[in-house]
Amino acid sequence: DAERAAALRELSGSGAARTLPLAPARRAYVEGMLHLRLGRAAAAADRAGRLEQRDDDPAAATLARSLRAQTALAEGSPGLALALLERAPLEEVIAGGGADRYARAEALFRLGRYEEALPWYESFPDPAGYDAVYLGPVLLRAGEIHERLGRPALAGEP
Repeated sequence: DAERAAALRELSGSGAARTLPLAPARRAYVEGMLHLRLGRAAAAADRAGRLEQRDDDPAAATLARSLRAQTALAEGSPGLALALLERAPLEEVIAGGGADRYARAEALFRLGRYEEALPWYESFPDPAGYDAVYLGPVLLRAGEIHERLGRPALAGEP
């Protein structure tokens, strides 16, 4: 936790962190995601609110919706998270990287909608490998789903 807190202070502080080549909307999103990792859902929701107020960046609304969904999932509201994620066009979800795809899979899993969750987990990793960080948790969840659906032979397959 101390390492994560230091990363957050560095990102949102002064000095070298201000030279990071992040657009203000992207910075607010990253700060919100870091707050979530630190268990600070209220601070993440605050960053989502800031994003919703931005009209200078067309990506701000998308980032705000994503951050709201991530926050809902972290707070134990998978139904709300899924509803927020389903508002995004499918192309946006696919192009947006792994965070929203993983959150959608997790929301479906937590709602007991295993057959629907499985294809989302199986969408990892993308060919470019940008979402490879999710591969371990994805393989674990896919295995859990196969076990729960009575297909234990498929549980250990990548």
